[in-house]
Order: sequence, then C-alpha cells, then structure tokens
Amino acid sequence: MNIPIYDKQGFEADDILGTIVEQIKKQEVRSKEKGENKIEIIIASGDMDTMQLISGETVKVYTLKKGIKDTITYDEKAVNERFGFGPLLIPDYKGLRGDPSDNIPGIKGIGEKTATTLVTTFGTIENMYKELEMAKPNLLKLA
Repeated sequence: MNIPIYDKQGFEADDILGTIVEQIKKQEVRSKEKGENKIEIIIASGDMDTMQLISGETVKVYTLKKGIKDTITYDEKAVNERFGFGPLLIPDYKGLRGDPSDNIPGIKGIGEKTATTLVTTFGTIENMYKELEMAKPNLLKLA
C-alpha cells in the first residue's frame, strides 16, 4: 500500500511521531508562504502522549474514547474541554500526576484533580517553582 514505516533503535513510537509532526509543521509554514493547500495531520493512536502534539487545526489525534467503536478526534478545543488546559501543558500534568504506562512516578499525593488545579492555576512546573520562590519571603515572615 506504499505506506512508509519509520523506526529508530532506542526511540519510542511517540518520539518518532513527534519528530515527524514537527517536520511536517515546518513544511506547512513553507507551504502557506507559497499559497499552497493546508496540510492536516491526524495521528491515530491510543497513546495519550500524542495529545501534546496537537496544534490548532493542523495536528489532531484520533483515538478510542470507550471501547473499540466509540472514538474521538481531539483538536486543541477538545483537549481544553477534557483537561481544562491546552496540549502544551500535558507533559507538566503527567509529571505531576504520574503515568504508569510511561514509568513516570509523579508526585506522591497528587492525583488528577490536584494536577489539573496546579496546571490550570500556574501553567508549567517551572512556573510553579518561580511562584514558590517569589512566595518564600512572605512564608518565612509567617513562620
């Protein structure tokens, strides 16, 4: 069927997908500059890590919702509706909550609700640390 197959020793499929998506997005920018048709990327995967690749209307993820017949196509809007934040914050969410399928332990005591609250309030984990550093002098005064 002339479908290309990509693999690379030491890399997971979602890493390869991410690389391909980024290369195609760069191609999309060049195509727009030339006035060519828009490129649409639809990733068909059950791996929720691919959600972080979603970008506007260009990159979407088609996945199972419930069972084998109930599917959903996620775009940025659908990710926001499901999680309360955009695709770029998925890695921060997973870092806080953890993800056993990727051997990410997460932070003890932080589940889905707390991770969602932290991400929707502060954004990235880096920003959470900045906010803590800024709050430190006031916390010391209270002690």
